[in-house]
Amino acid sequence: MIINIGGVDRTSSILLSSLKISNKINNRVDSCDFRIKKQDNKVYRPQLNDEVIITNNSVVIFGGAIVRIDESANAGNQLVFEVQCSDYSQYLKRELVTNRYEDTTLIAIVNALVTDFTDDGFTTTNVVLSKTIQSFSFNGLTVTECFDKLAKSLNAYWYVDYQKDIHFFARNTEEAPFNITDTSKNYFYESLAITEDITQLRNKVTVRGGTNPSTTPRTETTVCQDADQDVYPLGYKFADQPIVEVNDVVQTVGVEYLNDDASFDVMWSYQEKYIRFTAGNFPSVANVIEVIGNIEIPVVVRITNDDSIAEYGVFEYQVSDPTISTNDEAISRALAELDSFANELHEGTFSTANHGLKAGQMLNINSAIRDKDINIIIQSVTAKPIDAFGERVIYNVDFATVKTLGIIEFLQNSLINETITEDAQETLLNFIQQPTEVMSIVDTGVQLVEQSLAPYKWAANDAEDNPDTFVWNFSTYS
Repeated sequence: MIINIGGVDRTSSILLSSLKISNKINNRVDSCDFRIKKQDNKVYRPQLNDEVIITNNSVVIFGGAIVRIDESANAGNQLVFEVQCSDYSQYLKRELVTNRYEDTTLIAIVNALVTDFTDDGFTTTNVVLSKTIQSFSFNGLTVTECFDKLAKSLNAYWYVDYQKDIHFFARNTEEAPFNITDTSKNYFYESLAITEDITQLRNKVTVRGGTNPSTTPRTETTVCQDADQDVYPLGYKFADQPIVEVNDVVQTVGVEYLNDDASFDVMWSYQEKYIRFTAGNFPSVANVIEVIGNIEIPVVVRITNDDSIAEYGVFEYQVSDPTISTNDEAISRALAELDSFANELHEGTFSTANHGLKAGQMLNINSAIRDKDINIIIQSVTAKPIDAFGERVIYNVDFATVKTLGIIEFLQNSLINETITEDAQETLLNFIQQPTEVMSIVDTGVQLVEQSLAPYKWAANDAEDNPDTFVWNFSTYS
């Protein structure tokens, strides 16, 4: 193992037993911690912001910079430095972006952010998610925060690898460099532990969406019982302005709180579900009132997985999503939930000496002995050397079932023919300091007055020439 700090091999200064490299799916910043002891014959002292590159058998297993140093002294008067490093995404937090990008693509935005707001040799070879962006804005965000915002909007994932290349991809689509079988010999066989879990099981799913206008008009009928009644509640919520008839005579209809009563026979309230007859237009007793139009029908779908119910019993679950406006969308969402949760979930760990695993990658475990053939997502990877010279590095991996893949595919597919618009109304404030201008002003034609005569204070007269005059410097009052 070689630990290069600030361009110099500092391996001999590092306590290799203290070295730990961590990569977690919920934290896009990889970290590296190690300890340095400063002996009397060693003068090296780590410096903040020094670049750190760690290689093992010519493979880069960490790249980043020192972000924190804790210094202490032990009983032998040795200085001890606890060093914390962050990966190369640290360099994406130094400039703030205030900009809007319109009618472009995700790849173009990432390239623009790297070109305009970084200067540390980043590349974008692995930005593989193709997406059209109608409008997207950033208001005082770091490049890291910009990428986070893009990823959240696109249901994607991103990270910077140890060669400073940016990866941007749909969640659960980047495959690990290897899979695991009983005979693959790319992991420590006895380290694989798998836990089965049904606490999140769902096999009877109800999706309650928004509303969907009826395809054919509905008629709501009532009979006037009181000639003084003006307001008639509606059982249906009409999707648009309805037709109102009284004894088959069509009435003029206005919108409550929007139109003037004097211009209409009836006012209609969408939110409060009623019609109100205006003054002079009240129906007579026994008049038949008909309200005709397309009504809003709640989108409610329930789907079950019979095989799962037969094996585990009923596990019911409800999704409430008012953005779902059609039955087809609701069915797709329910099927996605069932695909993800109708069977038991798995999580576990294993250890390997193979390089290249990264949180967020997909990996297949196919074991005939364990009767398992499951796709999992790597949740975290922790690397530590296990010998005095750092020649052998062990990676401890935590994983979980691809339990949300169905939902993610549903969400991604629903965006295939749409463009992304985000913060279209946001006002971007970008103050640019103007260059300083130096201006000189010269007055010409001004006669300088030289004071040469008294008085210089209030006086009762002016040298007794005008005894009734008050004088203040060069002013007089009489």
